[in-house]
Amino acid sequence: AETRDLPEIEARLDDDTLGQIAAHVLRQALTCLKGWDRLGARVPQLSLPLSDRMLADPLLADTLLWELDRQDLTPARLEIEITEPIGLAGGRMPVTAGLHRLAAAGCALALGAFGTGSAGLADLRRFGISRVSIGREFVSDCDRRADQQRMILAVLALAEHLRLATLADGVATMDENAFLAQIGFGAVQGSAVAPAMDAAEVDAFLLEYAQSLPAPFELRRKA
Repeated sequence: AETRDLPEIEARLDDDTLGQIAAHVLRQALTCLKGWDRLGARVPQLSLPLSDRMLADPLLADTLLWELDRQDLTPARLEIEITEPIGLAGGRMPVTAGLHRLAAAGCALALGAFGTGSAGLADLRRFGISRVSIGREFVSDCDRRADQQRMILAVLALAEHLRLATLADGVATMDENAFLAQIGFGAVQGSAVAPAMDAAEVDAFLLEYAQSLPAPFELRRKA
């Protein structure tokens, strides 16, 4: 059967159908997070990208917070990534209300595609954004292209000035990964780190990763 990412078909979905899909994605994601806790995996926070139309749903914030409570997860365990210009597709007022509701409850907010017109600087302050990410358009060949490096360094400098955590998305090569780590990016994701995986594959990956970590070093007082 043919599979497609949600952004490819979202424009053809009515609001009710999109809301049902968003609620299902939320339940599935938080169920996975709770499951990783039971496995003993070290996943302090789950980042969930939501489209502008999803954020405009007046029921979304309450659905999300109810599901967090049902799973016995604190809101701080969830980061909502804003993936589009705020209010462009869903309307400024409903999206703003939803984001403020989630932020007030304790959810972290992140901004995807930083530097490509996704939000104004005033929005970073207004919504209490705590992390920004750059995409493949910045990351591609950043280890050897001077123009890419200048843009990334400018974005990184702005983020550091605003005291925002940083994430580089779409990192495809180890050389790109090494360059981004060297200049100070807080986190990276992409095929150079791990391929896209379904829920079952993530379970196995986290267990393997946990087993690869060195055992904690215990300091002992001398007798």
